Amino acid sequence: MWIPRLWILLVTLLATAACRPAMADQPRYEVYEASTDFADGASARPLIDGTVPRDAIVNHEELRTGRDPETGQFVTSIPVEVTDALLAQGEERYRIYCTPCHGDTGEGDGLVVQHGFPAPPNLHDEAMQQLPAGFIFDVITHGYGQMFSYADRTTIEERWAIVAYLRQLQDNA
Repeated sequence: MWIPRLWILLVTLLATAACRPAMADQPRYEVYEASTDFADGASARPLIDGTVPRDAIVNHEELRTGRDPETGQFVTSIPVEVTDALLAQGEERYRIYCTPCHGDTGEGDGLVVQHGFPAPPNLHDEAMQQLPAGFIFDVITHGYGQMFSYADRTTIEERWAIVAYLRQLQDNA
């Protein structure tokens, strides 16, 4: 009984061991190493025009946190340009992530509420309309009360798009 298991283990070990050297020794250039592949002799290629650094948005405090970097207070306005494209993206994300609880119109009558879950606040209430945009962004990012965080499901840009759409939804009520 144990002999076939021993053979399976031995074959598996040999098969995986055979892959190791080729996978560990990938062809690549060291930093600043000369290259014969390009006419300028450099292995590092210049950035393409319009390239945005990976940490560009992370360094923009208002976008990343919804707070004014000087006062620490929530920003009252949306720190991105509100365009038709942003509103369309916000509506799409709202319909995906928010309508199950808040409903299509934001009145807190979503499908999960109809199945016995506690109702979220009506987004058209005056108190909700008075909330700073940064606070709403923070709630989407970190959650609040029974609402959980959507930071792992949405990007920073998508969260601001949701805030912009929500403001439009409140204005059109």
